[in-house]
Amino acid sequence: RSGDLSFAYEPISSGAYLAIKEINEAGGVFGKPVVWLEGDDGTDPEVARATVRRHIEEGAQAIIGSGASGVSRAVLPDIVAAGVILFSSSNTDAGLSTVDDNGLYFRTAPPDNLQGRALADVILRDGPKKIAIVARDDSYGTGLQENVRNELELTGFPADRIKLMTYAPGDTQQEIGRAHV
Repeated sequence: RSGDLSFAYEPISSGAYLAIKEINEAGGVFGKPVVWLEGDDGTDPEVARATVRRHIEEGAQAIIGSGASGVSRAVLPDIVAAGVILFSSSNTDAGLSTVDDNGLYFRTAPPDNLQGRALADVILRDGPKKIAIVARDDSYGTGLQENVRNELELTGFPADRIKLMTYAPGDTQQEIGRAHV
C-alpha cells in the first residue's frame, strides 16, 4: 500500500479480491470462507516483517506479497518458520527459484534470468552495433540489467559494445541523463 511499489497495490489486491470472491462462491477452502487481512510491506523489510508477524498472529495461512523480491527474501525465514504460504505476483529475483522455502513460496512472474533471455533476443533482432541498458539502481533494475548483459554476451555480442547505465529511483529525467554513466 505504501513505498516504491504502492502503484501496484490496487491491481494486485483487486486480483486477490476477485479470487477470494470466486473461491468463497464455490464453497471456500475446506468448507470455510477465505478472509482478506489488510496489510502493507511498505517496500521495506521492517514494515513487511511487522505485517507478517501480525498476519501470523491473526491466523493467516497464506500471505500475498511482497511486491519486491528483496522484501520477500527478507521475510521468507519468518514465513517458513510459521509454515505459512508466501505468494507474489511480481517477484523476479532469480535466486528465489532456489531459496530454501520448504515448498511455501510461490510466484507468477518469471525470474530475471528468463526475462533477460527474452529481452536480449528482442534487442538482437534489431541488429544493433552498440547497446546501452538503462536500469534503476536497485536490486530489480541492476539484476535484470546484468541478466540481459549476460545473455547478450552469451550470444557473442562484444562486451565492449554494451554500456550499462543506472539511475536512482526518484531521479528526474535531467538527473538520469547525467547520473551513474
